Amino acid sequence: SGAFDAYAFYIRRIFRILPAYGVYLISIIAFGMLNWIMITPSEVGYAASFICNTSVNCGWFVSHTWTLGVEMQFYLLWPLLFIVVPPRHRSLFLTGMMVFLVTLSANNVLLARGWIDNALSFSCIVLGALYATSAKVRTTVERYGFFGIVVAVIAVGSLVIVDFYESARVLYHISVPFTILVVLFAA
Repeated sequence: SGAFDAYAFYIRRIFRILPAYGVYLISIIAFGMLNWIMITPSEVGYAASFICNTSVNCGWFVSHTWTLGVEMQFYLLWPLLFIVVPPRHRSLFLTGMMVFLVTLSANNVLLARGWIDNALSFSCIVLGALYATSAKVRTTVERYGFFGIVVAVIAVGSLVIVDFYESARVLYHISVPFTILVVLFAA
């Protein structure tokens, strides 16, 4: 319909994520109380707060919840796009966000614990949002997506072969969101 209902958006997210996540966290707490695993209250608290994608130490049993942290943080900001940015400017705004986030990723900004690349993770979600909101982007991805992946793979491989590792790393960071998008939506 082209309309956006922030309330319905959050209700859908709550019922999609929280029931299963709550069961998982309750199970982890129970296993800890039974001394089957070692988990601290702070680790569970960090996971429950969706901040395991930051520099906090979430411990072994909840560290993988960093992906939910990225997702939930994005969901907090996503409705603002529909409230603040006029419809005719949304694609441009999302494109700008993509460029900004990929630049941060290529420069290793927003890394957490050395391997969680928040900028790259957010850029993948933003590119999916751009795909969902722009018919022009969908058409372009469907038409040229696989060709783009082949070119990116050849370019990164060529840069590695000629020992331009830093350039290959930057190009890799640029091409990951696009590759994921093509594989998920244009396949």
